[in-house]
Amino acid sequence: MSTNFLAPKSKIMISGPVKEYSSPVASGNIVTRYFCNNCGSAIAHGSSMIPDLQALQTGNFPDFAKVKIEHELYVKDRWTGLGPIPGAVQVDAMPNLDFIQRAKDLEKAE
Repeated sequence: MSTNFLAPKSKIMISGPVKEYSSPVASGNIVTRYFCNNCGSAIAHGSSMIPDLQALQTGNFPDFAKVKIEHELYVKDRWTGLGPIPGAVQVDAMPNLDFIQRAKDLEKAE
């Protein structure tokens, strides 16, 4: 389980000793995962399905604690010990294209 922030790739800069690996997932898309070369902590991942977007894995970045969680994805796979986040839209699996387009529109908002 991870908490991710989906954003336009053009708005994200990752620096430092980073490694990556790519692998196919159940949908047939390729997911590329980025992680710290020193400690192995997950940093981000991207999918060939949405190449303009990247998901930052927020657990290692304290500033993300201030960001309101608006959506929960893949809730069908949620650990049974965790309940839904109050007020967050619940999405069973991969979100539809309208959801993805709204994330892409973040780039145009500035």
